[in-house]
Amino acid sequence: MSKLNREILKILAENNEPVSSVKLAELLDVSPRTIKRYIKSINDQEDVVTSTKNGYLLKASPAQKELLVFNSSQVHDNLNQDIFYELFIHDHQTIDQISENTYYNRNTVSNALKTIRKVLKNYHLDLKSENKKGLIIQGNEINIRQCMVENTDIDHYFYQIYADLDQSFIHQCIIKQLRKNKIIKRSIEIDLLEKYIKVSILREPMLPIEVDLDNVSIHIKTLSAIEHMIAEINQHMHLELKENLKYYLASVLGGQVLSYSEYQDLEKIVTEALEHIENKYNEDLLSNKKLVNNLYQHIKDTCQKLRINIHVENPLKSVIKSKYYMAYEYATILTEKIHQALHYNFSDDEIAYIALHFEGNNINKSNMMKRKILIICDNGVGTSVLLKDKLESQIPELEVVDTLPYYMLENYSLEHIDFIISTHEYDEIRLKKVFVVSPILSEGDIERIHHYMKNTINIAYFSHLFNREHFQYLKCENKEQVLNILTKSLCKDKLINQETAQDIIHREEHFSTEIGHFTAIPHCVVDKPSFIYFIVLENPIIWKNEKVQIIFFGGINPNEQDGKKIFSYINKQLSNPDTVDALRKVKTFDDLKQIL
Repeated sequence: MSKLNREILKILAENNEPVSSVKLAELLDVSPRTIKRYIKSINDQEDVVTSTKNGYLLKASPAQKELLVFNSSQVHDNLNQDIFYELFIHDHQTIDQISENTYYNRNTVSNALKTIRKVLKNYHLDLKSENKKGLIIQGNEINIRQCMVENTDIDHYFYQIYADLDQSFIHQCIIKQLRKNKIIKRSIEIDLLEKYIKVSILREPMLPIEVDLDNVSIHIKTLSAIEHMIAEINQHMHLELKENLKYYLASVLGGQVLSYSEYQDLEKIVTEALEHIENKYNEDLLSNKKLVNNLYQHIKDTCQKLRINIHVENPLKSVIKSKYYMAYEYATILTEKIHQALHYNFSDDEIAYIALHFEGNNINKSNMMKRKILIICDNGVGTSVLLKDKLESQIPELEVVDTLPYYMLENYSLEHIDFIISTHEYDEIRLKKVFVVSPILSEGDIERIHHYMKNTINIAYFSHLFNREHFQYLKCENKEQVLNILTKSLCKDKLINQETAQDIIHREEHFSTEIGHFTAIPHCVVDKPSFIYFIVLENPIIWKNEKVQIIFFGGINPNEQDGKKIFSYINKQLSNPDTVDALRKVKTFDDLKQIL
């Protein structure tokens, strides 16, 4: 699936109203005819887009929309995948041998190898040509397996080799041991472990994994689960996977592979970071022991994976980043502190998962409880906490009795449960009424569960944040130029000082504030009244990974009651494609006022 296909799906998934081909074309800088052609190509693969008189809609539930966008983003070019796979499972392959095995001509393979070499560099790997032997991937075996998981369809290639194997065997083996050891993991983590087990089966005969075990402790339950998985796989598939593999797979699952000193350091860093956020943003965080514990456990688990270069993708990243911006800001501060101290590099996906913990903490809980419900969520603790708190806050008549992943439901008593709320549809659940909802709980979900309750934003409050002096229409070539002009203007207006200006620039170098929809929202904390500075660029520029043409800069005074709602207001405006389209055409402050 092409990048443009994925962008189209992303826009449609984020809108409940039809989006016309003209609007899609303008948002993506292509022609309406191109949009129509790509819509057809999407439906040729999977009939998910319907055409109405007002535009295009996705034929999916809110939860399915998120999953669809996530899955579409994982699709890689078949050519590169096939060649990658040949290099991963065979050492010293010549171009002719790869051509023969993949059925691509020699020139096609040679051209593809140029792209593959670039991808390998991202994993600190090299593709070397050894005289009279052929090509070989050189580098750390851990990095090789990570690259293999992230750039090939492991399931497809694995079952080409093990065609007679029950395709659910490894998955069921994992689930059985997790249940037995009472280990709760997100479905995405279970799927990731399954991929790494398959990669290990394919790679172990070539080069067994090595894990540095100095000063490392392994959680006994995780280790036991992994040991039994390996033993069962060895017996069933007649393999001889090495014992040392268990430590590697334990780290994939999040099995406590940090040193004792790192655990101590991490706990201290988390506490200090939360204190910093409290002081900076006038928040009350440390008093919530559940939040602190959940954050620590989640970050510990993430660091365990990062230690061996394993990254977990987040299908809700773009939504979390734009809709729960303050929570994402807190998560960014926390991960930056960890990076400075322990040198772990958190991706946007991982920061977004951490943000869910903060978002859940910021919701006022109700004591009114009537209907007893069970939440089934395979997206992890953070998502479960957020969903639980949102339900109890926005529908006070509900009491969430428990949250658990689907595979734990088998032995769970539903006797005192009125109904179930699930983030995925399961045909097997028939004993109770089930509401399938988005993990972030959409407005439509609330309507279906109970009466619609929504805390509207007082737009009148935000009108005074805009003034003529805080608007610029610019022609810039890159992000650096935009930030230099912006920070100089803010300093000139005495809204920030030089130190804050440098902090803004430094922050953008490490944590990008692009949120999609051609928009970036850099920001800072101020001790003056909150304000918004608005910039429109004549032409879009690449900010980090995406095109940006609209820049909202937020100066946040955390002591103001509505100061931190600035980004909620901005997100509300950007949720409408028509508004985004209109903002991209703004050239004057008067144009801006008519829209906002």
